[in-house]
Order: sequence, then structure tokens, then C-alpha cells
Amino acid sequence: MSSTAVGGNLAQYASAISATASSGYRILKIDGYSRTKGTPTGELIKSHTFNVGGHRCFNSYRGWGEASFITREDLEKSKHLKDDSFVVRCDISITNEFYIEKMAETPTTTFISVPPTCISTSVTYSKPRKIDMEAHVFKTLLFFIYTDSLPEMNKEEEGPMSQHLLVAADRYNLERLKLICEHKLCKCIEATTLATILALAEQHHCQGLKKACFNFLSSPVNLSAVLETDGIEYLNTSCPSVTKELIAKLGLFDVFFYPEVYLRKADKYSVGR
Repeated sequence: MSSTAVGGNLAQYASAISATASSGYRILKIDGYSRTKGTPTGELIKSHTFNVGGHRCFNSYRGWGEASFITREDLEKSKHLKDDSFVVRCDISITNEFYIEKMAETPTTTFISVPPTCISTSVTYSKPRKIDMEAHVFKTLLFFIYTDSLPEMNKEEEGPMSQHLLVAADRYNLERLKLICEHKLCKCIEATTLATILALAEQHHCQGLKKACFNFLSSPVNLSAVLETDGIEYLNTSCPSVTKELIAKLGLFDVFFYPEVYLRKADKYSVGR
């Protein structure tokens, strides 16, 4: 991994080592189990060979049992041994090759400090009013109000829910919830989400989240990835003030007004390295 200074900050270039694999399974049936118990210690009984991903494989069986799998005593007491036979499914995975791919980075710097839990969380309403919010978001908001925490969410749910909750937290002055959402969204920043998250940060005065977005864009690798989406166009339309700030702080005039020129320069720079 190499690095270079961009705008006075250290920007990193990330790569990932990935592997391709072949997988399959084999059913091994042992008939006449009692007769295999006399197999000498150390001797293996091998099955016929079979193919997985171009590799020739075989199963081996030890008649005296295998403590790391199942002992002879446990097998004989189990329901798996029927009519002096039992069946084993062997799942097989073989790594074929490794390859390296360049990838956009996620921010590594922490920009948000979330205060410790405080169960005295309260919400202030100026007067009764209709709450314009999706039911599942409102349910999660109530969960936080009563427990000062958020329910468990999977990775696919966390990003969209954090965006909705940030808007609600800003509206109802739930500062700790707002910071929690900012912290979670910092981990969701990538090329396809950058523009939406940055616009949200600008509209709801989330300075830590905004800094995380700017930090992400300070990497030429990440910036080029964002240009492959419609994110820059979205920022130009929804948050022109952010556009001006990015140009001033990161010198991104070409990015916003001549993106094709920037991409050509980036490609040339990449080849030169």
C-alpha cells in the first residue's frame, strides 16, 4: 500500500487480496461398521476419487474413530448408526487462485464523539402536531427515547435507517441520537452513498459527518470512484454551497465543471505510478 499527501492530509490507496474457490460435497456411506473396527491403528480406508474444481479428491475413514469429529463410543450410542451403517456428508472448498484489486477506501479517522448513555432522554414539542415519519422509523425513534439505545439492525438496514433517524433527531433536538447516527453514517460512506450522506450532513449541520465525507474525497482513488456515479451532479443541484466549499478546500474545480478532464488526468497519474 502506498500513500501521498493531498491537501495537507495523508490520503491512502487501498487494495484487496481476493481469492476464487470451488466447492462441493460428497456423501460417504460406511456399511458394515462393526467389521471396520478391526482396522489397524494408523491405517486409512480410502474412497474412490472424485472431482472438485478440477482437483482429484478422496475421502478417508479411520475405523477406530476420530476424537476431533466423533469417538467410536459416541457414534455407537447415537441415532446416526443404524443397521451397522452410517452416512457422513463431507463439504469441500478448494482455493483456486488469488488476485489483487484496487478498491475505494472508507474513512479511518474518527470524526464523531458520542457521549455515554443517559436514560433521561427527553423530547420537547411546542404543540401537538402530526408526525410526518414512516412507521418503522417512528417505532425505532420511540425505542431510542425509552431505552437510550437503538435496536439491532443488519448492515443493509443500518445506513438508510440512520439517515431517517438523523433527520428526526435534528428535528426533535435529540442530540445524542443525532451523534450516534452521524457515527454510523461515517462507516457507510462509499462512492455510491457519498453525495447523499454529504448533502444530509450539510442540511442538518453535522460537522463531524461532513469532515468524514471531505476526508473520503481527499483520496484520488475515492474521488474517481465518485465521478463514476451521478453524485457530483446531485451535489451541484442539491447543495451548491458544498460544491463551493469542496472547490475551495480540496481544489476540485475540474471535478465539478470538467469531470472528464479530471478523469483523464487521474488515469494518466495512475499509469505513471
